[in-house]
Amino acid sequence: MSDMIDIETIRRKRADLVDQREKLVAKIARLETEIAELNVTERTVAKLMGLTAPATVSHVLPETGRTTKPNDLPPMPTMITEALVVHYRQGRRGLTPSEIRDEIAKRYWPEVTAEAVGPIAWRMMKRDELEKTPDGLYTLPKDKASALDAEASEVTDELPGSSIESQSDLLNG
Repeated sequence: MSDMIDIETIRRKRADLVDQREKLVAKIARLETEIAELNVTERTVAKLMGLTAPATVSHVLPETGRTTKPNDLPPMPTMITEALVVHYRQGRRGLTPSEIRDEIAKRYWPEVTAEAVGPIAWRMMKRDELEKTPDGLYTLPKDKASALDAEASEVTDELPGSSIESQSDLLNG
């Protein structure tokens, strides 16, 4: 059986390929920005010199329909964690990758794809930044969930009328 490829090897390889793809997509975005800047510079210099404006190169690679994450957004792991925190505070123990994607689309990035969320959530789980239930829900790690519970408890304790004494005063009073 040692000659058999186990499923974890396949998953690790896929995650590595997704990482490489994300790095290449980021590099392509940087190259496209640089090409656009050079196009503007070349047109400006040609105009100043009285030359014919050159043809411009629009993209390094043909468009694939994929959208890259806008630079002004938080990192994907932060958005994933925030989606889980929001729903945890609403009483949900976890979310599917599709539900995480929906939350990120609603809060930050309408064009986000499942491919941009799922592999990163999986890597976060492998790094113990998230947990995954047997039914496929990504959840906050127990220590982070406990910290949120403690935080919620402190806030509740500080609310007027939240103590047992003040509640009994309301009943008797």
